[in-house]
Amino acid sequence: MTVSKIRRRVAILPNLSIRQLGDAGRIPIADAATLTEALGGNSGNVAYVDGLVASLAASHMITWSTPPEIVRANADILVVACANQLGDHVDLSGWAARLAAFGLP
Repeated sequence: MTVSKIRRRVAILPNLSIRQLGDAGRIPIADAATLTEALGGNSGNVAYVDGLVASLAASHMITWSTPPEIVRANADILVVACANQLGDHVDLSGWAARLAAFGLP
């Protein structure tokens, strides 16, 4: 039996705002509290996201504000990089509409 290798374009939503700080040129002037918040309260999140990017060969990084048509044009699958946000201590219902708008598995 031959196994076909279908290459899927993967988009990762890192769920960290550190990228936005970097894009705005604010990292060098940000205070520790701002940087910690941008890293999701844990610098280990950077390793987690980098590991996903390396493992999944992500072709596109997105944010919650990326227009859905851009996401669909560049990806077949969406991976939301979140670990600490999962649990009954967090209400993720606000994510549902946005994820539905992206329209990807």
